[in-house]
Amino acid sequence: MPASLAVPDGREVTFLRVFHHRGDRIDLNIVVIGRKNGEAETRVLTAHQRPVGPERLLRFVRDAGFASCETFSGYDRNPFDRESSDNLLVVARKD
Repeated sequence: MPASLAVPDGREVTFLRVFHHRGDRIDLNIVVIGRKNGEAETRVLTAHQRPVGPERLLRFVRDAGFASCETFSGYDRNPFDRESSDNLLVVARKD
């Protein structure tokens, strides 16, 4: 993923997200580089993830008893397409 830049409280901070694939899990490493008084401060935050994929996620939703389930490619509510969508948003209702 491309690096992103933010300037909270006038302090420039760069975020770099690095994904390390390890079999059935992904380690997401977020490198945070802040600049203060001309000095760089670096932190690395790691989140361990187990991606489940769209089909398995929808099966979990149905198995949990949700009656209706809609899928979108994001908050704009455009249709989810498993071949081209980068994001999956699930709206489920339990009647």
